[in-house]
Amino acid sequence: MIDYAVYEAETGRIVQTGLTIEAELNLVLTGWGDGYAIYAGVADRSTDYMVDGEPVVRPAQATAIDKTAIAADGVDQATISGAPADSDLTAVNLTTGDAVSGPINEIGQFATAIAGTILLTVSKWPYLDWSATVEAV
Repeated sequence: MIDYAVYEAETGRIVQTGLTIEAELNLVLTGWGDGYAIYAGVADRSTDYMVDGEPVVRPAQATAIDKTAIAADGVDQATISGAPADSDLTAVNLTTGDAVSGPINEIGQFATAIAGTILLTVSKWPYLDWSATVEAV
């Protein structure tokens, strides 16, 4: 058996990993269409991406937050800095289940009028996602 990874040739994003017999390795690409490639070897789709046909660990973000507790008054805010340009910010209230998302560009502020534990996640390919929890009381 041989480990493999199917990935988007343009971005390096790994879309599938698995095991197959070596004789059928190229058959794994059947159905994926143009724009995909295969790598014979071990790759972790949650932490790696492909660069020049080899798996490389995705870079970490320099994103940071200035505080992890805010008043749930819609005014007090936490400042998120260092996010990659044109990132996506998702805020999920783990207490209520409510979620919102939108763009963030290097620096952003987060405030809420709803109390709860808020999971903030900043996403931008190829960076690893960054997350922090904020207690809104």
